[in-house]
Amino acid sequence: RLTRKFGSRRKRKPRAYFTDVITRLALKQVRATDRSTPFYLAVDHRAPHEDLASPVGPQPAPRHGRSLRGKGLPTPPNYNEADVSDKARWLRNSLRLSSTNSSLIKRRYVRRLGSLRSVDDSVGRIVKTLRRLGELKRTYIFFASDNGFFNGEHRISKGKFRPYEEATHVPLLVRGPGIPRGKVSRALVANIDLVPTIVHVTGAGARRAMDGRSLLPFARKPRKRSRRPILLESFSPEPERMRKSARRSSLLEGPSIAEIAREPSPKPWKAIVIGQWKLTRFKSQGYELYNLKRDPFELSSLDGSRRHRKVRRYLKRQLKRLVRCKGKSCRRPIRVPKA
Repeated sequence: RLTRKFGSRRKRKPRAYFTDVITRLALKQVRATDRSTPFYLAVDHRAPHEDLASPVGPQPAPRHGRSLRGKGLPTPPNYNEADVSDKARWLRNSLRLSSTNSSLIKRRYVRRLGSLRSVDDSVGRIVKTLRRLGELKRTYIFFASDNGFFNGEHRISKGKFRPYEEATHVPLLVRGPGIPRGKVSRALVANIDLVPTIVHVTGAGARRAMDGRSLLPFARKPRKRSRRPILLESFSPEPERMRKSARRSSLLEGPSIAEIAREPSPKPWKAIVIGQWKLTRFKSQGYELYNLKRDPFELSSLDGSRRHRKVRRYLKRQLKRLVRCKGKSCRRPIRVPKA
């Protein structure tokens, strides 16, 4: 296997900044592509992931190092949540964040934002190159992420793997032929829809059953809706296993793995989202139920509410079905419970 190295650990070179290197390689590929045939390019930026050897977040590009100095940390209503008595046991046993925790969260947050400025630069350069080559008007561009990240919400100082909106609600931007400029679709979509969309765009055929659906009808008609539910699930390592892994590989992985192992973390969980409702089933620790329209910060679980017994019972049945579905049956619309 051939390995190409960029830069040096001893001396940092601005030109060897990871995001910029990936961007140059992507642009080289775009320029070298035979434009008489369709092409596909995936650019997987590492930012805003943390540097493995740094406990204070990723290193922004040198040109952006101080550009966000003085930027504050958002503190929504669920930041360092005061009352978690309605939550499952894994979170009820957590402690509130200290002032030291809060300071570190803010520092990491600002550095992550700084690292994303180079991603903005990358997107701009790719779009500019496609326009110069005359390819932009017939090219679809998807900008997405695989997960969100915690910054102190629900007492969780960092990480993902948890079922709340901070981790599960991610950005998705699409541009291309037939997609109106500046419009926002409120349709419920998921990462499983990306592959069916690419299959649709290319006119290809899928050899495997696809659980998702094409995003194009919703992108082209932002007011279009459906009643298809989506499944959220996580098979995060259990805390003790993470701690053991952190001890074995602390020199390789850096301090961030050990820190994440100390964060409150549930056993594997599954959730269903439909309309304004989200129901999460925790392994051996019960359920949480939220009306995201009335409670977007997931402060008060309705799982114990007698008024919502029918909603809970219905969503439990639908979640059980969704976990076992395959292909077309996963896209079947269902009734949205009334509040």
